[in-house]
Parts: sequence; structure tokens; C-alpha cells
Amino acid sequence: MIILGFEVLDSPIVVIVLTIIPLSLSLGLIWEHIGSWRIPYLYFTVIGFLAIILTRSLPMPGGLPTFVLVLIHGAAGMVLFLLPSILSGNGTTRPGFALVGLGGALIGLGGLLLSFFKAGRPIVPRGTIIRILPVLLMLMTVAFVTGFALE
Repeated sequence: MIILGFEVLDSPIVVIVLTIIPLSLSLGLIWEHIGSWRIPYLYFTVIGFLAIILTRSLPMPGGLPTFVLVLIHGAAGMVLFLLPSILSGNGTTRPGFALVGLGGALIGLGGLLLSFFKAGRPIVPRGTIIRILPVLLMLMTVAFVTGFALE
């Protein structure tokens, strides 16, 4: 996005590719930490990813593509944000693992800024988003790497 510009967000393939990241990270967290949810969440990620591919590849009326994206992407994002925070808070993992949840919150903030911008209702001006996004992505990366290292 930084190199190609915000116009790249209009491409359906970008939405599909960007969905792989939270789905795969959240599936890995579930797989590693909540054994009883492994298979149901695996089904959720596969079916959700296929639904996003379908709704982005075929012309769909109304807000169905957006609804599917928000449902699938939002659920994966909440797992990324909440699960590490809960696990570190209740002592299941070391406290530093909470940084993974912070990384999830930062990427969620970036996603919200971009989605409001794309919807034509930016929370902050375009120039501010362009300046904030690289910093958010860097901080998110540092939080994820550090949190996983401290797990």
C-alpha cells in the first residue's frame, strides 16, 4: 500500500491477500493454545477465506461482500487481540506474550483507518494516514516479534 498507493485497496485481490495474515496468525494462536477449538476454528478460517474469495471474485449485490469481510476479518482480529492478552493475563503464558495482543490492536487500528478512508469517511486526513501507517506497521511488527519471542 505504501509503495503502490491507497488505490491498490480497490483491487479485490488485495483484500483476499490481506485476509490471509489475520486468519493464519489467529489460527496458529488457537492451534497452539486452545486445543479444543482447533478443528472448529480451522473450518471457520477455511470457509471464511473461501467466502471472502467468492464475494470478492463475483459481482454481489448490496453490502454482502463487506459484511462477510467484516465478520471473518473481525473475528480473526479479535482473536489476535484478545487471546494473547487473556493468556498472559491469567498466567497461562509469560507476561511478554501480551505484546502479541498489542500488535493485533495496532494492526486493527491501521485497518480501521484504512477502511474508513476507503469508505469515504476518513477519521483523520489522508496525509495523516500516510504518515501514521508506516509507524503503525513497524510497531505492530516489533510487538508481534517481541511477544512471540517472549512467549
